Order: sequence, then C-alpha cells, then structure tokens
Amino acid sequence: MNSSFTPIFYTFSARTSANQTQDLLFSKFEVRRRATPQLWGAPVNKKFVIFIDDANMPMKEQYGAQPPIELLRQYLDYNGWYDRKTREFYGIVDVLLVAAMGPPGGGRHFVSPRFLRHFHQLAFVELDEDNMRHIYGTLLESYF
Repeated sequence: MNSSFTPIFYTFSARTSANQTQDLLFSKFEVRRRATPQLWGAPVNKKFVIFIDDANMPMKEQYGAQPPIELLRQYLDYNGWYDRKTREFYGIVDVLLVAAMGPPGGGRHFVSPRFLRHFHQLAFVELDEDNMRHIYGTLLESYF
C-alpha cells in the first residue's frame, strides 16, 4: 500500500456497539481543526483506509437498525458524526471506508440499502472443488 495511506482493520461481531466503533475510530483520528465544527481525520498528507470485516454481523435492534452500521452511514452521508458527550458535530476528513461481509444467515443480517448505496458491491460465488483444483494446480505448477 502506498505510504500516504494508513490501513485500520476492524472486525464487527454480533456484540459490536456504535459506542465501541466510535471510540475505536476516534482513538486513531487526529484533530485537524479545533474551531467549530471540529475536524478529525488522518494525519496531514495521509489518508486512513478503514477496513470493516463482517460488516453485517452486529445484532439488529428491536426496530431493525444496526447501530454500528448506522454510525458509519452517518459518516458517509454527512462526513462526520456527533460526539456522544458534547453533542457537537465533528467533521471527518481523509478517511476511506471499505467493508466486507458474507451472505445473510448464520448470525449475519441483511444490511440497510441506505448504507449499501455508498459502496461499489462485488459478489463472488463459492468455487467448487474442480475449479479450486484447476486454479491452485495452475499456480503450483508454475512454481515447481
């Protein structure tokens, strides 16, 4: 990865909360401007690339929302989010968001289209054994 990009990896679980997500990400950000509204983000001349694995794992609330995902959606929609204590809006700059998730089922949930609309979606089907043998066989033959 280019030296101007700094990766941050975060894996969601069924118990991941919006507070945990906000605290973890804010712990990585630097203050870029203290004037109101404050700006937070990657160090100057850098960009954070935040990779969220298992993005569809957080449990749904009673009404179907997934708070960690809604927090990320707030950033994507409004380029920031509100501080829980001061209720001030903090802008976020120089942050890219990448997410991965498996198909719904087995603890994974459908994700809101309001969140998904911010991403270019790629889907890969699971390979059968013959295709895996062909792909890995070709790779191994080229080395031996």
